[in-house]
Amino acid sequence: MKNKLILITDNYPFGRGEEFIIDEIPFLESRFDLTIIASNVTEEKTKELNPSVIVHRYSPFKKSYQALKYIPQMITDLEFWKEALRILKTKKLVSKRLKDIFLFYAKGLDFRKYLFASGIINKNSECILYFYWMNYKLLSVLAKGLNLSNCKVVARTHGYDLYDFRNIYGRQPFRELIDKKIDRIYFVSDYGKGYYLSNHKKTDGKKYTVAKLGIINEGKINPIEKPHTFTMVSCSNMIPLKRIDLIIWALSMIEDFSLNWIHFGDGSARENLEKLATELLSNKQNIKYEFKGHVNNSVIHEFYQTTPVDSFITTSSTEGGCPVSIQAAMSYGIPIIGTNAGGIPETICGNGFLLEADSTPEEVAKAIMKIGNMDKDSIAFMREKSRSKWEKEFDANINFEKFADDLNDI
Repeated sequence: MKNKLILITDNYPFGRGEEFIIDEIPFLESRFDLTIIASNVTEEKTKELNPSVIVHRYSPFKKSYQALKYIPQMITDLEFWKEALRILKTKKLVSKRLKDIFLFYAKGLDFRKYLFASGIINKNSECILYFYWMNYKLLSVLAKGLNLSNCKVVARTHGYDLYDFRNIYGRQPFRELIDKKIDRIYFVSDYGKGYYLSNHKKTDGKKYTVAKLGIINEGKINPIEKPHTFTMVSCSNMIPLKRIDLIIWALSMIEDFSLNWIHFGDGSARENLEKLATELLSNKQNIKYEFKGHVNNSVIHEFYQTTPVDSFITTSSTEGGCPVSIQAAMSYGIPIIGTNAGGIPETICGNGFLLEADSTPEEVAKAIMKIGNMDKDSIAFMREKSRSKWEKEFDANINFEKFADDLNDI
């Protein structure tokens, strides 16, 4: 008989934003009686699942005043007051941080109410509660007043839910409470684990485990055709922290070298980035570019299987882990250009160029030209290194099987 696993996501399997979970699901389905709880109630299901997988949709409250009903539970929880005292001691953004933990706690209790009212769990449940993000939902089973003695609680942590600077008020709420009561925290990069242990003064142990994500690629390699125009791909949300504008400025500086740049992804900064590209690149005869917008992962994989790509590039200012967009390119043997941010350095070792986190457009352009001007043997070596790096560290068939086994053994 399979153990019961409850996976709590933000969106998956609805809408966008968590497509990187797709490759993990089959390994969870094969080992567990799987239930998924998503917080997306507005979009249609976009991912098909095995009929045996039960899916629930939770609707979080939207108005701050709706949190007031949880004040009685909040004020009787010593852990809440300990957290408030930590904030008072910082003497920084005190009122805003207090409001932040108030809403964080209330949202956690609201999610707890949903879990029990919907019958998903009860106090006699035997299951593993797997939170895909280390966010407010964790408090639903860790805050005062609940004893799920037959359940194990684990969480992955990535970026916005890990690094203090990714929170608008400069700190992650209730980390001491979460750390004290959770059974295991899975980090998607070595860098993320190191940050957590150092920042929270924790001693390493099995409770803190690196479980990198992965990409499935059944033997496909990016084709190389000669001659062809040097082709560079980027893939990310079009938001400021991804610094796609840095790529545009870099390309504007490249002369006497023909290049085709393709970007996959959409986001709030798209209009401004398209305007900048028009301004800086539209009159350059040697530079062609295309913004593909949001596409399914299958479209990107098909592109890598059929179109020669000479380099993948990311100029992000911050990353939670080892980006799956880089992993996908590596799996096809594509050289990587990336910035020294988060877990990106863990993906680059002889298979590309690592730039400083605060790289200038000139430095980005120089890295592009280095790959563009490499001889045939050097490029072949770099492509082989990229593929082998994926095989050793980011093959989903290995990583997710190991992860599912680890969950089963908790």
